[in-house]
Amino acid sequence: MSQGELNALSLALFIPRATAPESPFRFLVLDDPIQAMDPAKVDGLVRVLDKLAQDRQVIVFSHDDRLPTAVAQMGIDATVLGVFRQSRSTVQVKPVSDPASRYVADAGAFLIDSRVPEDVKRSVVPGLGRLAIEEAAKRAYFVRGYRDGALREALEEAWEKAGRLGAKVNLATTGDPASDAWLRSRPQCRQAIAFCNNRFHTDGPVSDRDVAAIKQAVAELRGLV
Repeated sequence: MSQGELNALSLALFIPRATAPESPFRFLVLDDPIQAMDPAKVDGLVRVLDKLAQDRQVIVFSHDDRLPTAVAQMGIDATVLGVFRQSRSTVQVKPVSDPASRYVADAGAFLIDSRVPEDVKRSVVPGLGRLAIEEAAKRAYFVRGYRDGALREALEEAWEKAGRLGAKVNLATTGDPASDAWLRSRPQCRQAIAFCNNRFHTDGPVSDRDVAAIKQAVAELRGLV
């Protein structure tokens, strides 16, 4: 058996014993349970943990970003905390924002940093904006897909096949990469996508309006979940 299969088998033996009715504990703690697991097994474990969390506290430690990503894409209500080591080995625990929000924040930070040359801003800010919009769109698409009973393989294939950013937003909002019905009614979102797509063809300075448009597009897509 592979390492991922061994981990899955171990969990299949441990979880029922740890959550048996006779157990006096109403919590479950797992340390890095998805090592070497394929995406399907990660999704399956997340579904099991979500069910267990209905009547007990479930705490999972992991350094693998696939776990919080699966939780977000499956629309599961969970608190995600990060453990950060500061100077003098001070440890800080604080909520972790979703990737789209972090990309937007990074784009804003680049924009206002006077030490960053304008040509660097013209390259980096649109790239961060694209990552932010694509991440928000992918989450919306996967949440809806999982609710409709779709499998991860089919969702991943359709997402990759969509190609360009606009087509991926169309896929997330209408289910059809060729249909821009959602975008037609949202000029600021169209502006954000155009700005991100033209990152290597923009001669003018990057403005706060560009970052605001990216932030609005992310907010609109997040509102679909």
